[in-house]
Amino acid sequence: MRRRELTTLDINDVSMINNSVLLKPTGKRSNRLIYFDDECKAFLEEYLKTRTDDNPALFLSSAGSRITRSTVYRIVTNYAGKFGIHDPKGHVHEKFTPHCCRLWYTPSLTVSTLS
Repeated sequence: MRRRELTTLDINDVSMINNSVLLKPTGKRSNRLIYFDDECKAFLEEYLKTRTDDNPALFLSSAGSRITRSTVYRIVTNYAGKFGIHDPKGHVHEKFTPHCCRLWYTPSLTVSTLS
């Protein structure tokens, strides 16, 4: 999932019955249906129980508005830095951004489903 796809998710895009998310249409994606496992479902259910607002966005910032692309970037690079795999002042191969995460994670999913 791309950052823009993540930030545009609404609560009604999530199906807890099918463990799936239907992404908004974009020119870069033909398959908009993404599945998640039971662990992710449990997290989402607990997260949604804590929501007391009427905002349709699935993920909110601390200010209560929809998260932005830069919010996703800050979260990913912050945790990657804590794990020692992101150097904000390093060369491109020393940085771990949301795009790097997506490029790393997608092939690992493919390999795990083939095993």
